[in-house]
Amino acid sequence: MTTGQELAISFVAGRSLRARAVCKAAKLLVKPAVYVGGHLLDLPWPFAVAELAAKCLPKLSGVTVEPVRVGEMYAEIIRPAAGPRSPHVLLYLHGGAFYVGGPNTHRRAVSHLVRETGQTALVVDYRQSPRHPVSSSVRDCAEAFEWLIGRGYQAGDISIVGDSAGGFLSVATAITVRQRSLGKPAGLVCWSPGLDFTPIPHRRGRYRDALIGRRAYNALCRSLAKVESRAGGADGIGATTSLLCADVTGLPATLIQVGSQEFVAPDAVDFARHLADNGVRTTLELWDRQIHVFPVLADILPEGMAALRRAAVYLNELHAATPGTQPAA
Repeated sequence: MTTGQELAISFVAGRSLRARAVCKAAKLLVKPAVYVGGHLLDLPWPFAVAELAAKCLPKLSGVTVEPVRVGEMYAEIIRPAAGPRSPHVLLYLHGGAFYVGGPNTHRRAVSHLVRETGQTALVVDYRQSPRHPVSSSVRDCAEAFEWLIGRGYQAGDISIVGDSAGGFLSVATAITVRQRSLGKPAGLVCWSPGLDFTPIPHRRGRYRDALIGRRAYNALCRSLAKVESRAGGADGIGATTSLLCADVTGLPATLIQVGSQEFVAPDAVDFARHLADNGVRTTLELWDRQIHVFPVLADILPEGMAALRRAAVYLNELHAATPGTQPAA
């Protein structure tokens, strides 16, 4: 472990046979589809198919799921079904490259997190591309944070968790919350975060990720920038904003968990240092050759479950000295 005044970096060694098999399968079957799809995002694909198909996934026991409306958004409140319930809450922002995914695709991962922490979670179906720019996604997520405050939570009761594009949104939401003087969240947890979606050709020499390639990633960045431009440019943080150089002063304690050889790993390392240099207490965990968003795959990967449980401990320790409120949600 390397430790600085505000930065702790650890390497979690070891990779299970199952993790190796998943990486090989993803490289053979999924990565080619990601490459093709990344270059054809402007076509009228039925992006909601993945979310609809995920509706068939069985719900996890030990939690309850309540559909709610957050402004114009569909959302779900996931609560522990039994046992003591924490007065604190998670705002979970799903990944999916700003094009796919939603409460259905991420319900099981969030349910695991709810069971492990004892905290209630709010999962929002924020607006996505190609109909809406990333700046609209950020506004929706900030609205969800404000909705929780309206339900009786204090800002310090709320932790923001996100994977991949949701990791970008977690940081962007915390910055937006600070700009709106809504208070300081308890903390952030980012799983394999995408932190820089600017369409610039500087990503050479990256790791040979089992899922994400440089050309596909750059194609995604160009598509997101087009959507942002068609919408009249970013109002606030959008796809053309690199969080690697954003003003992060005053952000809460942050945990970043990422595979050591993911395509996004170099950005995660740079961002962790950027946070620490600006006085943010930061913990970076590099997991030995794990696949992108491996904690979301906790049902499949033992390392995913281990990382999720470590994140749960981190989230609960954020509140160890604070009693929290007892709001309606």
